[in-house]
Amino acid sequence: MKILGIGKWTAKMYLIFVLDCPDVLPVEDAAFLQAYKWLYKTEDCSEKSVYKKCKKWKPYSSIAARYLYRALDMGYTKKEFHLFK
Repeated sequence: MKILGIGKWTAKMYLIFVLDCPDVLPVEDAAFLQAYKWLYKTEDCSEKSVYKKCKKWKPYSSIAARYLYRALDMGYTKKEFHLFK
């Protein structure tokens, strides 16, 4: 980034929350990764792994990420999650 203090994380947060871009995956964000680990029951948060699992979210990655942020805010990530019961 050319502006001091503005990096990938800041740019992605701006794209998601200000410009409402629908397909931005915030793999640098700790809160997103915490919710991602809860959703997929994994400890592997490498960028490659996250992109691979989340490619099915395209072209709505930002929307899926916002749902994960909301799940974290609501405290849902403190409970066990079962997609298929």
